[in-house]
Amino acid sequence: MAFNWTMMFKDHHLRLILLFLAMTNLLVIVCFSHVRRSTVHESVEPPSTGLKRTP
Repeated sequence: MAFNWTMMFKDHHLRLILLFLAMTNLLVIVCFSHVRRSTVHESVEPPSTGLKRTP
């Protein structure tokens, strides 16, 4: 099993695909946390105070 994993990681195209998947997962996590944070802020404080607080 370990031999198969080393052969897979030696493959350049598969390494690029893994890197692409990791980057897309990171982007999805960052976007999801940002959207969740903004929705929480909107639900906690009214929009008028939120608009006043933003510089």
